[in-house]
Amino acid sequence: MVDPLQLQIRLELPLEVVRGEFVIGSLRVENHSSSSCRVSSRLNLLEGDVRLLLTGPGGVTRLVYGAYQPDTGLRQAELAPTEALESGLNLFYTSIGPTFSELGLYQVQVEYDASVTARGLTGPPVSLHVGEPAAPEAPLMELALNRDVTESITRMEIINPGVRKLLERLANEFPSRKEGVIAGWVLAASATGDPAALDSDLEGSFRGAGPLTLARWLSAIAPPVSTHGSRLRKRFLSFLEQADFPRTESERARQLIMGEPFRLSDGD
Repeated sequence: MVDPLQLQIRLELPLEVVRGEFVIGSLRVENHSSSSCRVSSRLNLLEGDVRLLLTGPGGVTRLVYGAYQPDTGLRQAELAPTEALESGLNLFYTSIGPTFSELGLYQVQVEYDASVTARGLTGPPVSLHVGEPAAPEAPLMELALNRDVTESITRMEIINPGVRKLLERLANEFPSRKEGVIAGWVLAASATGDPAALDSDLEGSFRGAGPLTLARWLSAIAPPVSTHGSRLRKRFLSFLEQADFPRTESERARQLIMGEPFRLSDGD
């Protein structure tokens, strides 16, 4: 049984984004008690254990779920005292479509069902300001706001033939941007070409950011419920083993991708 007082839920978001930017948060469940507890490890919006209370610039609050709801089995993890679970969280496309489509200030709270006996635990509100993209970013944001693009990324599959070219434009024209990297991952997850060439492309995309940042992006768009994302997760784990990252960073990234608890440190 989970005592809600044992748990803290932490959502981290960027303070400011531009309209159309892929918003990826970090969701963490922490055990600050003196005893262990078993909690749901389904830390995404797709499987029903996590929801958002979203208050938009106009002051209206809505309950937001994942863009689609697959039927999946329960997944749990045992959290020892001072341990936590973490996952990236895809917030840019949800049950209401593009989540942050209006300009202005948003307040976001997470509701989390830790277990059957600890449902609807609510984290503190987090602010996010959405601004207008600058002129150089406008073509990127126009592509990123395309509904077929955002749906393909959320489903981790090519939903129609036309969207492939849009994803290729994102990946090829903006390779150093989060949006371009993620578009490339979706193309790789659905590709049927030479495996060695595809793996080489993936490895190149993994070198554009730190391991924890990459792990948050990847866990957000390819959670365990995503069968098409399994290749990406496996390739990223292999990359972590070979890359010259500090061991502590690589291990935290691995735990995040695997949905394993980690020990909280003083910095947490």
